[in-house]
Amino acid sequence: MSDRERDLDLLERWRGGDAAAGEALFSTHFDAVFRFFRTKIAGPTDDLVQRTFVACLENRDRIRGDAGVRGYLLGCARNVLFEEYRARRKLSSSDDLGESSVLDLGPTPSSAVARKQEHELLLRALRHLSLHHQIALELYYVEGLRGPQLAAVLDVPEGTIRSRLRRGVEQLRKHVERLAASPELAQSTLSGLETWAGEIQAHLSHAES
Repeated sequence: MSDRERDLDLLERWRGGDAAAGEALFSTHFDAVFRFFRTKIAGPTDDLVQRTFVACLENRDRIRGDAGVRGYLLGCARNVLFEEYRARRKLSSSDDLGESSVLDLGPTPSSAVARKQEHELLLRALRHLSLHHQIALELYYVEGLRGPQLAAVLDVPEGTIRSRLRRGVEQLRKHVERLAASPELAQSTLSGLETWAGEIQAHLSHAES
């Protein structure tokens, strides 16, 4: 049984009232939700993680096969993040926070979690992007979401996702080159983007909140 099939099996059992199946799903996907907030919110994120799982619990009948359980949880995390930013800045639901960056909405998370220069540079550069682009790139490179799943998570057409990823990489490249202490560090970071993203995933999963 694949991971996706296992998730869907646990989901069906959870919908049927099997609390243990729900706990297994949460245990499996906790790290991904934690990582999502760790790169965007300064300070403890326990409450945001909890709110995400509560939202998933309350709306579990809406989970579709194309997004999958992890994808749906990350979509819930995105909504919780935007709600948190709106509450902190006293903004209305009509304000499009997706065009703002983490730096705009601050305070920003520390880059002290980074173990390598490339990690720190990549995390800093990501925070200069709009949330639309930062979230798309992190879900693609760090969480490994692709095609229909990524489109379902962000609730936009696949064509929009492709455009958002392309534009996000262009902007990321500019910020990496601008922020890098040397051209060599910029080149190393950009040429090994998927490698550094994978290492950041592994590290953030065990970083202290």
